[in-house]
Amino acid sequence: MTKDIIFHVGKYFFEIYYLGGGHTVDNIVAWFNNEKILYGGCLIKGADVENLGYLGDANTSEYETTLRKVQKNIQTQNTY
Repeated sequence: MTKDIIFHVGKYFFEIYYLGGGHTVDNIVAWFNNEKILYGGCLIKGADVENLGYLGDANTSEYETTLRKVQKNIQTQNTY
């Protein structure tokens, strides 16, 4: 996965990625590699969620593909 931007704030490093549309057309995710924390904003929903909420700005045709890209690429991250 190509790293879009890497930030260093205090003791934290995190990477920002755009992997495709989903809940919005311009979803980005932040990956904190050392902590193994993903911040996915409105793109990421709990398994028990029964609906995706407001979809007026969504790219529903890419949503599943984008989620799979996030899952695949985050699983391969282990370095800065």
